[in-house]
Amino acid sequence: MSVGDVQFTFPQVNHQKQPGTVELSMTHLKWSPDMIGEVVLIEIQKVKRQKISPEGKSKVQIQLELTDGRSLTFHFADDDPKATRNKVKAHLGKLMGKVLAKKVDKNLEERKRVLQNNPNLVKLYKQLVTTGQVTAEEFWSSRAHMLDSSHEQDIGITADFLSEVKPQSDGTNSIRYNLTPEIVKVIFRTYPAVKKRYLEVCPTELSEKDFWTQEKVKL
Repeated sequence: MSVGDVQFTFPQVNHQKQPGTVELSMTHLKWSPDMIGEVVLIEIQKVKRQKISPEGKSKVQIQLELTDGRSLTFHFADDDPKATRNKVKAHLGKLMGKVLAKKVDKNLEERKRVLQNNPNLVKLYKQLVTTGQVTAEEFWSSRAHMLDSSHEQDIGITADFLSEVKPQSDGTNSIRYNLTPEIVKVIFRTYPAVKKRYLEVCPTELSEKDFWTQEKVKL
């Protein structure tokens, strides 16, 4: 199993009570047993978190938590285990930071792409996020599928939903929204903060009609 161009090699690293050697590249961590055993190959982009053993512990260790739920522990047993552990930790931390930055940049680009292709969604974003009724993360949490164009219509608010709640003039100086029970259910599912506020004030403080008019719930 290849790890690419190896940057560092650290012998005397135990895993599951077996001695072995760690190799670090820019993309992988590889642990190979000194004798018979299974090689461990970890993609650094799949490392969610690393934990180091507290000061004073007899074993100098790093525990890696992976995105698939696994946790792998490596025990450093050379002449200067803390220095070795800190080198591994620093290398992984640097690369994990780069991976996170790339993910954030890609996520932002995907969000921009979705908004550019959905004028109605832009309006909804401005009405809900810009006004502070929901956070950006709440807004996008129910639209993760939209960041993959092949699943745009799987779940969440559809184009039909957006057109149904489009504001309409009632012939006077007022604007009304066509909020059917089905649409209200979708709003609550999509925006938990709105549902939470609804449950807090209805019907003890406000009627349902007053909630949608006086509470400035803009959709």
